Amino acid sequence: MANEKKTIDASGTVENVEEGKTSRGDTYYKFTIDGQQYTLFDDDNRELQKGDAVVFNFYETAKGTKIYRNLNAIRRQGTNEEQIPAAPKAPSPDSQSTMGDYQAKDADKFELGMSKNNAILLMSKKLEKLDSAAQIDEYLKGAGPEFKKITEELFKVGKEIRKDILGY
Repeated sequence: MANEKKTIDASGTVENVEEGKTSRGDTYYKFTIDGQQYTLFDDDNRELQKGDAVVFNFYETAKGTKIYRNLNAIRRQGTNEEQIPAAPKAPSPDSQSTMGDYQAKDADKFELGMSKNNAILLMSKKLEKLDSAAQIDEYLKGAGPEFKKITEELFKVGKEIRKDILGY
C-alpha cells in the first residue's frame, strides 16, 4: 500500500537538538543525528543532548519534494528504558481557556473558509441572471467590495451561531 508507513530502526550520535513550536503552539524537537534531521512531537526527551549515542525508530513522510523523518521512539544507547513519545497530556484546569482559544482559532479558520465559499455561491446566482459577457465583466470588476461585505456578514453570523451552540 502506498500510504502505509514503514518504520525504520537506526542508531547514531546526536549532533544537535533544537526546540520548535508549531503554528498551533505545540512544542516539538528537531534532532540532527548523523547528519539527518528528525522530528519528535514529545517533550519527554528534552534531556537528550549533543554527543549522546542513541537508538531510535522513525518513519518517513513526503510532502512535495521534502521528506520528513518523524521519530516514533528514541533512547540513549545502552539503556533498557525506551523513551516513547507520550500520549497527549490532559490539559490542566488552568489551561482550559487556552484550549478554548485553540478551538476558537481553528473554528474561525474553518468558518472563514465556509463564509468565502458561501459568498461565492450567493454571488454566482447574480451571474446567472446576466445576459452578456460585457455585463458579466462589468459585474466582476466591482465584485470585490460586495464579496468582502457578504463574507464578513456570513462569518459574523456563523461565529455567533457557533458560540451559541458550542460555547466558543
